[in-house]
Amino acid sequence: MSSKLATTMARRNLSWWSLPWRGTEEMSSTKDWQTALETGNFAVSTDLAADYFDDPTIQLARYVSRDLSPSNHSGSTDRFLDALYIGQAIATDARERARIVREFERHALTDAYTVPFLWWNRTVVSSVKFKGWNMSPSHYIGQNLADVWLEE
Repeated sequence: MSSKLATTMARRNLSWWSLPWRGTEEMSSTKDWQTALETGNFAVSTDLAADYFDDPTIQLARYVSRDLSPSNHSGSTDRFLDALYIGQAIATDARERARIVREFERHALTDAYTVPFLWWNRTVVSSVKFKGWNMSPSHYIGQNLADVWLEE
């Protein structure tokens, strides 16, 4: 969503549901859905972010220009985002990298070629015999099982 559209909607107290267009949901097989994402054969799509490592270089790759990242399914090109992406990837100072990542986020969300709608549901089921583990709010951290044991 462009910042102009978002501002207009906010000023008029509108929601997505009040907009004059409607869509239909088309359920696809995994293969057809992946093909549609890769070829750009969709108007709006969902995607998942199940990154294997908690690092901005991996997590922001879907927002850089399509010619730099095949995981950019919007097909957009934004050389300013590309420069910020490369800048954060090569930054050696943690504070400088964080500053660049925040700038990347601001620019990406302002221009909104791809809009991240975050939804997370984490359900952990375990036995009462499972002891010593504290669930973290992240799938990426707190996975040290050194102090975990099963009570007999």
